Amino acid sequence: MVNFVDDVELFYKAIFEKEKLSYRKVTHGGDYPVLEGAAAYMGAEVSGIREDEDAALISSDVIFSGINKEFNESFLFNRAKSLALECITAYTKMDAGVEGEFFRKEILNNYGIIKKVAPGSNYERLVKEILNKI
Repeated sequence: MVNFVDDVELFYKAIFEKEKLSYRKVTHGGDYPVLEGAAAYMGAEVSGIREDEDAALISSDVIFSGINKEFNESFLFNRAKSLALECITAYTKMDAGVEGEFFRKEILNNYGIIKKVAPGSNYERLVKEILNKI
C-alpha cells in the first residue's frame, strides 16, 4: 500500500510520530489501510527488487488506486510548505547516513526562509523541531 501525502504535518508524523497516524480501510479483494489525510493511495504488488550499494529499485504492479475527493480542488501555494517538505525529506536522507552536513545546512537555510515568509507558522515549528533533533 502506498499513500501519497501533501500535508507537511502528516508527513512529519509519518517520520517522527507514527503512533499519531490513523487509517481507514479500503476494500479491493481485501482490506487495505489508507492513511487519513493522504491525497491519494495506490495498492500495489511487488514484482521485483534490484539492489546495489546505494539504493534499491522496487518494481510493482498497480492493483488499484484512488484520490481522496477533498483533494480534487486546487490548493493555495505556500512557499513555507514546500520548504518544510524539503526539510523533512532532507532529514530522512541524513538519517540514512547520506552527506549529513550538506543536508543539515540545507535544513538550516530553509528554516531561515520559512521564518521570513511564514513567521510563527506550524511550518516554522516543525522545522525547528527537526533542527533540534540534529
